[in-house]
Amino acid sequence: TSGDAEVTGVLGKVAVNTVSGDVRVAGSVVSLQFGSTSGDLELTSDRLPDGIQVSTRSGDCDINIPDGGSFRVSYNLVSGDVRSDFFQHCPERRGELTYGEEGGPLSTFNATGGDVSIYKY
Repeated sequence: TSGDAEVTGVLGKVAVNTVSGDVRVAGSVVSLQFGSTSGDLELTSDRLPDGIQVSTRSGDCDINIPDGGSFRVSYNLVSGDVRSDFFQHCPERRGELTYGEEGGPLSTFNATGGDVSIYKY
């Protein structure tokens, strides 16, 4: 529940819940569910995940995924910003964005404080 964690390799479905501490996940991630009271998440996946679900009270989320498919992002932030290489404009605090064709996998981010960054890997 407390302390940093690192998960690497060929990964299927990953679920991580922490009270505090940073989490780094890297590999071939099918899906990720992350919950934290306080702590950052860094995800680097060599495939486009089927879904990412993040719920935090405080902490930044850095998502690194390949540019090779369609996906959707839904977010609701009390404070913090969304930045992305995939989207030119990210509305502040809450929104839903689509990259590529309609109907790709959905990733959701809910946070009281912290930034969400989605980068091309």
